[in-house]
Amino acid sequence: MASYTANYAKSATLGVSTVDTVVLTGNTPSLEIVNHSASVPIYVKAGPNVATDPKYPTDPAVGGDECFAVPAGGRVFLRWPFGSDTSACLVKLISAAAASYTVQGSHVTL
Repeated sequence: MASYTANYAKSATLGVSTVDTVVLTGNTPSLEIVNHSASVPIYVKAGPNVATDPKYPTDPAVGGDECFAVPAGGRVFLRWPFGSDTSACLVKLISAAAASYTVQGSHVTL
């Protein structure tokens, strides 16, 4: 498990079936998660980086429930902040095989 903190963007490579966590502290209207792998999806959960918040994300599972699936070579956009929450965003990612990714703030309004 690798943990990272960045202001607006972080790129890294997931280990096999290992959860990475990325905390973004910048303020943007949405998040973009890009899967640079050509062969495997990445599964994602995201929420406020406050452990006592009911929206705090649990660890994702490969093919798991309540996960956003980022297809191989694809991207997803998520609204941020969630409601009125303005804390840092915690993104948790997992994949069945090594996969490189980018988590970044986006100015796309969802």
